[in-house]
Amino acid sequence: MLNEDDLPKSIFHLYTGKSSKINWGPGNFEVEKNIGDGHFGTIFKVREKDSKFICALKMMFKYKTEKEELESEIYIQSKLDHPNIIRLYGYFQNYEKVILILEYIDGENLYKLRELKESNTFSNIITIGYVVQILKGVKYCHDNNVCHGDLKLENCIVDKDKILKICDFGHSFLISEGIRKIEVGTKIHFAPEIIKESKISLEIDMWTVGIMTYEILVGYHPFKNFPSTKQFSVRILKNEPKYPESINKDAKDFMSKTLIKEPSKRLTVREAISHIWLKKEINEKINEKINEKMKIL
Repeated sequence: MLNEDDLPKSIFHLYTGKSSKINWGPGNFEVEKNIGDGHFGTIFKVREKDSKFICALKMMFKYKTEKEELESEIYIQSKLDHPNIIRLYGYFQNYEKVILILEYIDGENLYKLRELKESNTFSNIITIGYVVQILKGVKYCHDNNVCHGDLKLENCIVDKDKILKICDFGHSFLISEGIRKIEVGTKIHFAPEIIKESKISLEIDMWTVGIMTYEILVGYHPFKNFPSTKQFSVRILKNEPKYPESINKDAKDFMSKTLIKEPSKRLTVREAISHIWLKKEINEKINEKINEKMKIL
C-alpha cells in the first residue's frame, strides 16, 4: 500500500461540496465511458454521484508500477495548478490498484488530432499556438523544479476551445532530489543524455519539445526509420534532423536549437518562449487584427 501519511491530502471535496473527511472510493462514481487504455491500466470518464461533477479516474495496477513511481506521480502532480496542466484532485487505493481522480478534458491528444489531418501536419500558426501552450506548462513545471520526463503528442490533450493541457506525470521527478541517472520517458523520444546513460535534468523536456514541434510541423519523427532500439540510438547520437525547404526558417531555427545533443547548449524553456519564431508570428497576427478593426472605424 502507498504511504498516505507522506502524500498530499485530496482536494476533490472542494469541487463536490462534500466534507474533507470523506473517504473516496469507486462507489462514489458513475462510469460514463472508457477514454483510454495503456500499460498502466485504464482511464474512465466518470460523474460523482451526488454533485454530478465530471472528472476522470485513472486506474493503475500496482504490480505494473513501482511504489516509488506511483507516490512520486501523486506527490508531484497534486502540487501543480496551471491552465496548461491536467489537475490532480486526489486518489484512493486498494490492494490491487491506485486510482487517481483527475480533471476531465473533453478533447483529443495531439497525436490523434494530427492523424486526422490529410497532410499529417498542422499549419505554422496552429503549431505555434500549441507549442506556446506546451512551453507555458513546461515553464511552470521547471519553475517549480519539476521535470515532466515523458513529453509527447499523446500526453498533450486539446479541448474544443483549443486549450492544451499536459498530462501523465508518471515519469516526472523533482530536480531538488538531485539530477538523476535513470531511464525515463518513451524510447523514441529519448534525449541523447538518456541514451548515453548520463545524468539527466530539465533539459530532457526541451529535447522532447523539439521532437514534438518537428512531428506536428513536418509530419513525422525527426529521426525516422529506426528498425531497432540499437539502430535508433545510433541515429539519435550521430545524425542530425533534416528540414524540408517548405518549413518556416524561424521554426527551423527553433527546432534546431532544442534538438542540440549537448544538454547545456539546448534552449531553456524561458529562451524558447522568447524565440523569434513564436514572437514574430503572434505579433503579426495581432497587427492584422488591429488593422482589420481600424478599417471599420
